[in-house]
Amino acid sequence: MKKTLIALALMASGAATQAVAEYPEKEIQGIIQWGAGGSTDTVMRSVTPHAEAALGGKIVMQNMTGAVGAIALNHVAGGKADGYTLLMGAENPQM
Repeated sequence: MKKTLIALALMASGAATQAVAEYPEKEIQGIIQWGAGGSTDTVMRSVTPHAEAALGGKIVMQNMTGAVGAIALNHVAGGKADGYTLLMGAENPQM
């Protein structure tokens, strides 16, 4: 029984490592909570190529404005926590 548990633990840790190594498997959505051409948009779009190189994947940026950033925040917070939708907000220290 003890050997079986150890074998299962080793298999699980191997599967977790393999899953991490495959990230990202698809495009990452970067949701910018302010309008195009603003300071957050400019900074995020200049940082994105470096993040793409580090991750080995594509980040697609989308501006989602309104309600002082709350629309984008609620969109990201209400979505599935799968690591493929990121909120790109820089001005609000509460985030």
